[in-house]
Amino acid sequence: LLAMSIPSTPITPITPNTPVAPSYVILSDGKQCQAHYTHYYDDGNIAFLVEDYVFRLFRSVLARRSEVMKALFTLPQPASANEPTLDGVSIIRLQDTMIDFAAFLDFIHPPSSPPRWATVPRWRALFGALKIARKYGVDDIEIQALKGLDGVLPTTLDTFERSTVYATLNATVQVVNLSRELDLEQFLPLAFYRLATLSSQNISSSQTMTVLCRLSKEDLVRLHVGRAAIQDALVNQAYYLPDMNPHAWRCLCNRHCPRGGPTTVALANKKGWMTLLQFPLEELRLRIRNSSIYGDFCDDCNEHLRERVKQLQATLFANLRLYFKLSD
Repeated sequence: LLAMSIPSTPITPITPNTPVAPSYVILSDGKQCQAHYTHYYDDGNIAFLVEDYVFRLFRSVLARRSEVMKALFTLPQPASANEPTLDGVSIIRLQDTMIDFAAFLDFIHPPSSPPRWATVPRWRALFGALKIARKYGVDDIEIQALKGLDGVLPTTLDTFERSTVYATLNATVQVVNLSRELDLEQFLPLAFYRLATLSSQNISSSQTMTVLCRLSKEDLVRLHVGRAAIQDALVNQAYYLPDMNPHAWRCLCNRHCPRGGPTTVALANKKGWMTLLQFPLEELRLRIRNSSIYGDFCDDCNEHLRERVKQLQATLFANLRLYFKLSD
């Protein structure tokens, strides 16, 4: 129970998704509360009430890790007949959330195995652990949580391609809001980009707008301004690519390259433009990697076009902070 090791993947239980009955405890005032699934230790000598969950822990362990907690334990508590206890153990009420506090405790008391109930995504647990670590001044957990977030949240094109964090609009909005709250500006550019691409699919949907309205008013404006700025940059630069506008292309070597005839690239149509405008970084990546897209062109044009597309993708990525006005 006094282990100080830090897990590489903190596990944070929420609610059961299997027929495992939760455990309840009765406080001295008669209130029934749920004992936290992982961090309720029968021999603990201090209890915390977080939302409607009771965490029963160890004073010495927490005091050793946090000067804030140590001070909290040593400060005289106002005597009141209305303050409940648990089996004679003092209870401290915290205004934190259960998810955040449990994620923090996962670093101090790593679960020996994944529980049988649902867990929050790793990125959400890491945000929670970081928030509590900062609040209570536990520097080593703050460092580890930041390192973990750097490993799961994309900040480069390569990590963005591999990441599954932004699979849903709801998760992406949470990342934006938590990054704002914790001053983690490095995660915002690609999160805003993903919001712009995901929301453009059903921008008129009431469900989409309900999720987007969880953003601050300022960030909601940034989202729409940024989407328009990206599309403007694309129209100005991709217009001269032959798969978007075959009539605008001329062979660099005056050889027989397609110039709008029947052999031109099939993407030169409305659908091609719409796909590029909706998913610009992804569509440009396809053009970089798929040499057959410009296969009807001579070797010099093929190489030139793929290099030009690569530069366009790099430019769009480098300017995401500018497009979404994230420095304002």
